[in-house]
Amino acid sequence: MNSRLHPMSRRESPILFCEYPFLFDPQAKMLLLRCDATRQGECFPDHPVIRTFWEVFHKLSLEQKKWFLKFLTGTDRVPILGMKALKLMIQSTADDSFLPVAHTCITQLNLPRYNTKEKLKYKLLQAVQQSEGFGLV
Repeated sequence: MNSRLHPMSRRESPILFCEYPFLFDPQAKMLLLRCDATRQGECFPDHPVIRTFWEVFHKLSLEQKKWFLKFLTGTDRVPILGMKALKLMIQSTADDSFLPVAHTCITQLNLPRYNTKEKLKYKLLQAVQQSEGFGLV
Protein backbone atom coordinates (compact mmCIF):
# COMPACT_ATOMS: atom_id res chain seq x y z
CA MET A 1 0.00 0.00 0.00
CA ASN A 2 2.77 2.40 0.90
CA SER A 3 4.47 1.79 -2.47
CA ARG A 4 1.23 2.79 -4.24
CA LEU A 5 0.95 6.04 -2.31
CA HIS A 6 4.65 6.79 -2.62
CA PRO A 7 5.87 5.01 -5.77
CA MET A 8 9.39 6.41 -5.49
CA SER A 9 11.62 5.43 -2.62
CA ARG A 10 13.14 8.22 -0.52
CA ARG A 11 16.34 7.76 -2.50
CA GLU A 12 14.55 8.45 -5.80
CA SER A 13 12.07 11.05 -4.60
CA PRO A 14 12.71 14.70 -5.31
CA ILE A 15 14.16 16.70 -2.45
CA LEU A 16 12.15 19.72 -1.41
CA PHE A 17 14.76 22.44 -1.30
CA CYS A 18 12.49 24.89 0.52
CA GLU A 19 13.36 22.88 3.63
CA TYR A 20 17.01 23.88 3.27
CA PRO A 21 17.58 27.64 3.80
CA PHE A 22 21.34 27.27 3.17
CA LEU A 23 20.53 27.07 -0.54
CA PHE A 24 19.98 30.81 -0.59
CA ASP A 25 23.73 31.15 -0.15
CA PRO A 26 25.39 31.63 -3.60
CA GLN A 27 28.30 29.32 -2.75
CA ALA A 28 25.89 26.57 -1.72
CA LYS A 29 23.97 27.07 -4.97
CA MET A 30 27.13 26.66 -7.01
CA LEU A 31 28.06 23.55 -5.04
CA LEU A 32 24.60 22.15 -5.71
CA LEU A 33 24.93 22.95 -9.40
CA ARG A 34 28.34 21.27 -9.47
CA CYS A 35 27.18 18.15 -7.62
CA ASP A 36 24.06 17.90 -9.75
CA ALA A 37 25.90 18.21 -13.04
CA THR A 38 25.44 15.29 -15.37
CA ARG A 39 28.59 14.24 -17.14
CA GLN A 40 28.33 12.53 -20.50
CA GLY A 41 30.81 10.41 -22.39
CA GLU A 42 34.22 10.52 -20.82
CA CYS A 43 33.38 13.50 -18.63
CA PHE A 44 33.12 11.70 -15.33
CA PRO A 45 33.52 13.80 -12.14
CA ASP A 46 37.30 13.32 -11.91
CA HIS A 47 37.94 13.84 -15.61
CA PRO A 48 40.57 16.56 -16.17
CA VAL A 49 38.14 18.63 -18.30
CA ILE A 50 35.59 18.68 -15.47
CA ARG A 51 38.12 19.35 -12.72
CA THR A 52 39.72 22.17 -14.71
CA PHE A 53 36.33 23.68 -15.55
CA TRP A 54 35.31 23.85 -11.87
CA GLU A 55 38.71 25.21 -10.81
CA VAL A 56 38.35 28.01 -13.36
CA PHE A 57 34.67 28.56 -12.56
CA HIS A 58 35.23 28.97 -8.80
CA LYS A 59 37.85 31.65 -9.43
CA LEU A 60 35.50 33.77 -11.55
CA SER A 61 34.06 36.93 -10.07
CA LEU A 62 30.40 37.05 -9.07
CA GLU A 63 29.68 39.15 -12.16
CA GLN A 64 31.41 36.60 -14.40
CA LYS A 65 29.40 33.81 -12.77
CA LYS A 66 26.20 35.74 -13.57
CA TRP A 67 27.37 36.02 -17.18
CA PHE A 68 27.96 32.28 -17.19
CA LEU A 69 24.46 31.63 -15.85
CA LYS A 70 23.07 33.84 -18.61
CA PHE A 71 25.21 32.02 -21.18
CA LEU A 72 24.09 28.62 -19.91
CA THR A 73 20.38 29.35 -19.41
CA GLY A 74 19.62 32.48 -21.43
CA THR A 75 19.03 34.61 -18.33
CA ASP A 76 21.07 35.70 -15.31
CA ARG A 77 18.07 35.11 -13.03
CA VAL A 78 17.71 32.04 -10.83
CA PRO A 79 14.99 29.83 -12.37
CA ILE A 80 11.52 30.13 -10.88
CA LEU A 81 11.87 26.62 -9.45
CA GLY A 82 15.27 27.51 -7.98
CA MET A 83 18.73 26.19 -8.67
CA LYS A 84 17.40 22.64 -8.29
CA ALA A 85 15.77 23.08 -11.70
CA LEU A 86 19.17 23.37 -13.38
CA LYS A 87 20.58 20.04 -14.48
CA LEU A 88 23.90 20.98 -16.00
CA MET A 89 25.25 18.56 -18.59
CA ILE A 90 28.88 18.98 -19.54
CA GLN A 91 29.90 17.29 -22.76
CA SER A 92 33.51 17.22 -23.82
CA THR A 93 34.33 18.05 -27.44
CA ALA A 94 37.59 17.35 -29.21
CA ASP A 95 38.51 20.49 -31.16
CA ASP A 96 39.96 23.08 -28.77
CA SER A 97 40.02 25.79 -31.44
CA PHE A 98 36.30 26.38 -30.82
CA LEU A 99 34.63 28.31 -28.01
CA PRO A 100 32.43 26.49 -25.51
CA VAL A 101 28.80 26.24 -26.64
CA ALA A 102 25.73 26.33 -24.40
CA HIS A 103 22.42 24.75 -25.32
CA THR A 104 20.06 26.80 -23.15
CA CYS A 105 16.97 24.61 -23.60
CA ILE A 106 18.65 21.57 -22.09
CA THR A 107 21.29 23.35 -19.98
CA GLN A 108 24.15 21.61 -21.74
CA LEU A 109 27.68 22.95 -22.00
CA ASN A 110 29.83 21.63 -24.85
CA LEU A 111 33.32 22.16 -23.51
CA PRO A 112 36.36 21.57 -25.73
CA ARG A 113 39.31 19.80 -24.15
CA TYR A 114 41.59 22.78 -23.65
CA ASN A 115 45.14 21.88 -22.64
CA THR A 116 45.55 24.63 -20.01
CA LYS A 117 43.43 26.40 -17.39
CA GLU A 118 44.38 29.72 -18.91
CA LYS A 119 43.08 28.73 -22.33
CA LEU A 120 39.86 27.34 -20.83
CA LYS A 121 39.27 30.56 -18.88
CA TYR A 122 40.04 32.76 -21.88
CA LYS A 123 37.77 30.80 -24.24
CA LEU A 124 34.99 30.46 -21.65
CA LEU A 125 34.99 34.18 -20.91
CA GLN A 126 35.06 34.96 -24.63
CA ALA A 127 31.98 32.80 -25.17
CA VAL A 128 30.19 34.09 -22.08
CA GLN A 129 30.82 37.77 -22.84
CA GLN A 130 29.69 37.44 -26.44
CA SER A 131 26.39 35.74 -25.63
CA GLU A 132 23.23 37.78 -25.57
CA GLY A 133 20.75 35.62 -23.66
CA PHE A 134 17.03 36.10 -23.99
CA GLY A 135 17.04 39.82 -23.18
CA LEU A 136 14.45 39.40 -20.41
CA VAL A 137 14.20 42.11 -17.78
